[in-house]
Amino acid sequence: MQEYNRNDPYQNLFQELNQRVAPSDALMEQTRQQMALARPQKWIPRLQKTAAIAACTALLFTGAVNLSPAFAAAAAKVPVVRELVLAVAFDPSMKAAIEHNYVQLVKQSASDNGYQMDVEYLVADPRNLTVYYRMEEITARNGENHDDYQFDFNLLAADGTELKCGATWDYPISEEDKQALNEVKFHFTGEETLPEQVQLQLIVKQALPLPEEEQAKIEAGRELSGIENAIAHYEEPNPEYEQVACINMPLAIDHGSLFNVRTLELNRTVELEGQKVIFDKVEIYPTQIRILWHPDAANTHLIDGMQIALQSREHGRWEGISNGVSGVGMLGEPQQIWLESSWFSYENEYQLAIEEYALIPKEQQSVTYDYATNTFTNLPDYAHLVEAVPCDTGLFMQFEFQSTDKTVQGMVLQHASVNQSGSGTGRVIREGLGSFSREEDEESGIYWFYNEFIVSGYEDGPITFDVTWAPQKTLEEPIIVPLDVEAYLK
Repeated sequence: MQEYNRNDPYQNLFQELNQRVAPSDALMEQTRQQMALARPQKWIPRLQKTAAIAACTALLFTGAVNLSPAFAAAAAKVPVVRELVLAVAFDPSMKAAIEHNYVQLVKQSASDNGYQMDVEYLVADPRNLTVYYRMEEITARNGENHDDYQFDFNLLAADGTELKCGATWDYPISEEDKQALNEVKFHFTGEETLPEQVQLQLIVKQALPLPEEEQAKIEAGRELSGIENAIAHYEEPNPEYEQVACINMPLAIDHGSLFNVRTLELNRTVELEGQKVIFDKVEIYPTQIRILWHPDAANTHLIDGMQIALQSREHGRWEGISNGVSGVGMLGEPQQIWLESSWFSYENEYQLAIEEYALIPKEQQSVTYDYATNTFTNLPDYAHLVEAVPCDTGLFMQFEFQSTDKTVQGMVLQHASVNQSGSGTGRVIREGLGSFSREEDEESGIYWFYNEFIVSGYEDGPITFDVTWAPQKTLEEPIIVPLDVEAYLK
């Protein structure tokens, strides 16, 4: 009989979770036989039977598949329900992983102070963890005001220490989402990998009600129009929040279920208008691909907005892979790019294709503005100041920025005093009709988006901004970085 550890209830629960997926002797023997027969494959005929494809497509990057019997037993019982299919509809690599049973059924609940989190499934590989959850109470209470609650997701080790990883997550904010699954994703960005035992932590914070006078001022500001309305919006106080729940849920990750990562050492240099980009290596996982690169220290420009697609060497870009990009790192420093994975595709010869990039001159990284003289230093030629209006809390500023992409959003000019800001895609400007004609012309290819914020300290002299964006340049012929996967497998 297993000894119960009275001092470590989480350890007991982890052991219990691992025991739930114990395989039969017959399944273990069958899996050993399949693993013994597995060999690296160079090509997988597209017309093979479904069973053969399911068994072999993972070999494209991994050689022999290392699936544990315990995970095989658990995966065979996972009901891929409509809610899970909807949750991954816009994530091709995750959709492919789930279609190949690379998913673990969890079906656990944890609660604190009347708030409950229901975790339904998880998908894991050595550097990525995606958890699918529900929180129906938040959906019911949040209503139309999405600021009522704030979430903080953390991933903890079994002993409660926080693991070093980045996290993104969905909020259960609308009634139509009530039956859908929300997801939280963790990416391990350093050299650490996903442990076998973790705790998913969710801290729930609720907005405190504002004093009556503050609320009345906000309501009055919303009745204004034009620039007065914009200023009132940015002068609204940020809500204050109090913690109302801390939910911890232990999760067991069977490392035998994780495919072996393939790391391709590249050490390849690419030039973009004389600026050198060094691709260090690529790590390939079932759910994500991690690209590690750094700029040459001698570069005269910062490299921003580099858009990279994963392609088949023979067939080019896959229509089924949207190549959603998330980046980690600061301008001018070593960075990581995470792409959707083609692990379960039918191809085995790959390349990276640099399709877009932007350059920011280092000598023009800072912009100064003097309100007394209404003059700028180093303002980029793609930027235009529309408004600079003093208000009770500082100087309200609105900029418009020329772009080659009509869907750009984000802040171009950063300042330490800005704690509320807004950005958005804006008007299409007709060529030849003046700098800021309001007439729209979709065929012109010239787009503008805006930034708005209130900055303080302008009365004391020029204020300084950091430039963090430049218009992207689209290459007619992408720059190709080959991935020598076959050499790696030899």
